Formats: sequence, C-alpha cells, structure tokens
Amino acid sequence: MTNSQLSDDLIPALFSQYETLVKWCDDFFKAMAHRHSAAITCHAGCDSCCTRETVTALEAEVIIQHIEKTALDALAPKPGKCIFLSGGRCTVYAARPLICRTHGLLLWTKSTGQMDRSCNLNYGDENWASLPAGDGLDHETITENLVRLNALFCQITGTGDENGRVALKDFIAD
Repeated sequence: MTNSQLSDDLIPALFSQYETLVKWCDDFFKAMAHRHSAAITCHAGCDSCCTRETVTALEAEVIIQHIEKTALDALAPKPGKCIFLSGGRCTVYAARPLICRTHGLLLWTKSTGQMDRSCNLNYGDENWASLPAGDGLDHETITENLVRLNALFCQITGTGDENGRVALKDFIAD
C-alpha cells in the first residue's frame, strides 16, 4: 500500500472521528446550557472569548473546507480578536474549533479532581465549584483526543508547525 493509498483511506476516517468529537462537545454544551440556563450567558454577539491566534492543523483544514463551500468574503481582522470575527459574530461558526465550541463551560480536571470556569461571565452567582464532575467538560480527555487526531493528520498530510498548529493570520492573503 502506497502512502497515497494510506492517506486516501485514513483521511475520511480521521475526519469522521473528528466530527464525532465535535458532535459530542456540541451535545454536551447543549445539555449544560439547558441544565444551567441561568448560569450560562453565552449568546450570539458575545465575543469576549474570540481571541484565538492558532488552531490545530486538522481544525484549519476543516475551516478551509468550510470557507471553500461557503465562499466567505475577505477577512478584516481587528487587533486582539479572532480573524473570523465580524460584527461580533463568527463567520466560520459551523466549522469553529473545539475550544470555541466548549468555551463557557465548566472544566472538570480529572487529574486533580477540580472544577474551574472557562469564562468568568458564566456561573457568576452559582456555586459552580461544588457541582458534580459530570457538569464539567472533561477537557483533558477532549484535548488528548484532539491532539491524537491532529498528530495523525499532520503525519499523513505533512501540515502544521512542529506542534501541529496553524496561525489564523495564515488565512489572510498578503
């Protein structure tokens, strides 16, 4: 089997696994937003967390494919903000990275057994630190899965820097 055949076989499976991870994160966010509706203040137009500078090479490819399908207009970046933010809204929302999909949730760190907030605008008055572990995103496991998928993507395609990350500024033509 050639490297090209291996790539042709593995890439669709890799994207399928990434989509499974995305769906799980989206479903978890929806469940927590329902369970803690008064505590989660995330809404369209709130862009306080939209400051990404890099994404994984795998997530960059997902964004590139989304841009090609939707014919996204030219980007006009604002200093200190994500280049895909326009008018307080994400222009690649359907293809946004996992960190953007999960920001605002409580984070459960299984290695320390502690809960923390990922956004100080959420869970303000609620005693979030005492909520059950199941109400926090197991961010270590999500990150481990993303890192593995991204490493495989980088190995197969030869993309990304030494950490398998792509600078968002690379999406802007000079």
